[in-house]
Amino acid sequence: MMARLGLRSLRGRLLLASTVVEVVLLSLLLLNSVRLINDALRASVEAALLQTVPMLNAIIGPNLVQGDYATLQDSLNEVVGSHTQGVVYVRVLDEQGRTAAQAGLPDHKQLPAPVTDIGAALDQPVLHLQRPISFAGQTLGSLRFGLSTEIIASARSSLLQQGILIAMLEVVLTFALLSVLGFWLTKNFSRLIAGSQAIAEGRYDQPVEVRGDDEIAQLGRNFNRMAEAVQQQMQAL
Repeated sequence: MMARLGLRSLRGRLLLASTVVEVVLLSLLLLNSVRLINDALRASVEAALLQTVPMLNAIIGPNLVQGDYATLQDSLNEVVGSHTQGVVYVRVLDEQGRTAAQAGLPDHKQLPAPVTDIGAALDQPVLHLQRPISFAGQTLGSLRFGLSTEIIASARSSLLQQGILIAMLEVVLTFALLSVLGFWLTKNFSRLIAGSQAIAEGRYDQPVEVRGDDEIAQLGRNFNRMAEAVQQQMQAL
C-alpha cells in the first residue's frame, strides 16, 4: 500500500511530512483567526450597545414619566421601522413588569431569556437583550430589545470563507512547489541507485552521470571513483 502511494521514497515522505505540517499550521492559524474575528465582532456589538441604549433611554424615559404612551409608541415604531438590521424589536416594561409599549413584536409574544454573554450568542440571528430604563437618576422599568446579527454573521462568514480559500490555495501551491523541489533534489539519487544496481550486477563500466556541485554531485563523483577502483582490482585479478 505504501509503495502504491509512493511513501517508501524519500521524496514522498518529505512531501507528505511537509504537507501535514503545512495543514496543521494553517489550521491553527484559522482557529486563531476565528477567535480574533469573534473578539472583534463582540467588541463591535458592545460599542453599538453603548450608543443604542442611551438613545433608547432618551426616547423612552421622558415619555414614560409623562405618561405620553402615544408619542412613545410612535417613537418606538420609528426606531424599529421595517428594517431587518439594527434594532428589530423593542418592548418597554414598567416597574411592575407590565408592557407599556412595544414595536416589532406581535402582542403578548413571549421573549427568550436575555443574553448574558454576548460573545457566546453571536451565532444567534438576534441578540435578545435587557437593560434598565433610567431617567433623571430614577429607574422607571426595563427595556427588552433585539439586535440583529445579520451584518455580523455575513462579515464573519465572508472572512472565514476567504481564509479557508487562501489556506487551500497555499496548501496546493506548497504541495506543487515541494514536488518540484523534491524531484530536483532527489533526481541524482535515482542515478546513484541505478549505478549501484549496475555494480551489483557486475557492470562496472557504467559511471553515474553527475551534474552540479552540491553534496549529491560530490557523492556521485566519489561513487564513480570507487566503481573505477573496484573495476581495476577485478581486472588485476
